[in-house]
Amino acid sequence: MQSYGNLSSTLANWRGLSIIYALGVLIAAAFICVTLPFSVYAHEGENEAFAGGDKDKPQTVTANEQGQRALGLQVGPPRFSFLKDTLSATGEVQAAETQSFDVNPPVSGVVQSVYAKQGDAVKKGQVLALVHSIEVATTLTQLLNDRTRIQGEITRSKTEIGSDITLQTNEVQLAKTSYDRESELFKEGISARKSLQEAKNAYESAQVKLATLQQRLKQEVALLQSQLKMTIESAEDQLEIMGIGKPEIEKSLQTNHVTADLPIVAPVSGAITQRDITLGERVDPAKNVFSIVNLNPIWVMVDIFQEQIPNVKQGQEVVITTPSQQTLRGKISSVGTVVDDATKTLHVRIVTENPEGILRPGMFVQAQIVVGSKDKQTLILPASAVVKDDGKRFVYTKSDNSFKPVEVKTGLEVA
Repeated sequence: MQSYGNLSSTLANWRGLSIIYALGVLIAAAFICVTLPFSVYAHEGENEAFAGGDKDKPQTVTANEQGQRALGLQVGPPRFSFLKDTLSATGEVQAAETQSFDVNPPVSGVVQSVYAKQGDAVKKGQVLALVHSIEVATTLTQLLNDRTRIQGEITRSKTEIGSDITLQTNEVQLAKTSYDRESELFKEGISARKSLQEAKNAYESAQVKLATLQQRLKQEVALLQSQLKMTIESAEDQLEIMGIGKPEIEKSLQTNHVTADLPIVAPVSGAITQRDITLGERVDPAKNVFSIVNLNPIWVMVDIFQEQIPNVKQGQEVVITTPSQQTLRGKISSVGTVVDDATKTLHVRIVTENPEGILRPGMFVQAQIVVGSKDKQTLILPASAVVKDDGKRFVYTKSDNSFKPVEVKTGLEVA
């Protein structure tokens, strides 16, 4: 929707007049810039009641209050406002070059399932296909075998050294009993000091041996557990490179079950622009099986004529309107440097957010580039106030139940 500027009239005095416009149009309508202060009635220009017929211009129309309600007419004065000058251009929607991604299988395998097709909108992390990979199964099997081996060594160490610890614990208890008895005998003067010292030495020696065995068991178990942790982390890194996530790895470790299925997932959210994968096919990391374009943000490419170049600059706001009249706002991200020899136009790139996927590559849209703002207030009125007839434009003024057409000239049309 657009508006006009610098509207003038053949009337000498517009003061005290009003315009008519169709019910429900004002909010959605653009505005027409005018230069004279007046108050007129505006109406829906397509209404047959206000058509010009065979005469040189639209005729005065009479309608009572009931007829006015039936036509859906509303009364409202024009107003003053600061308006922005815009430059209109047709643009083509393109996917951002920096938002295009190729998807390759991280390992070789045979395609088991395909869940996505060209044109589908996908989310980041969504599974696009499933590949049966011997490499994945081999790596998982090696991980489970290494874990079983290391856990077996931990169990063996605990059993062997634990048995020695049990025996030594008994030795410590016996040595303590002997030392306690010699201490009592020494107090009673029955045992010699030498016997007491020997019992004490034996007890302390047994304690040292027990502590040594306990420390040895602790160190060996810690070393094996550290080895197990490093083995699992190393395998996880390899499997993650292949495309197997930690949840799947944990599931295999918990169930001791090996899977050979490798999911191929979308690296980003977007639309699939290419699919080259079929059931039963053998694929490898060198093959591009999907191409995905992230459509948010997205580009709109427009060409401006060489005389318009001074008015267009990077960072200017742009209103984009789709064929279905949906609107988005973007900004100019770059202005070309070379004018096309054939068309004498310059490429301009607009970037806009596209969270709902309204804009699609290949779509043609209208772009209103905001190139500046007027320093003075301009008289404006709804676009539906203007009747177009035989190349001329009219607005209707009201007097009682009569509506008289008055010719006007419009200026800049803005959104």
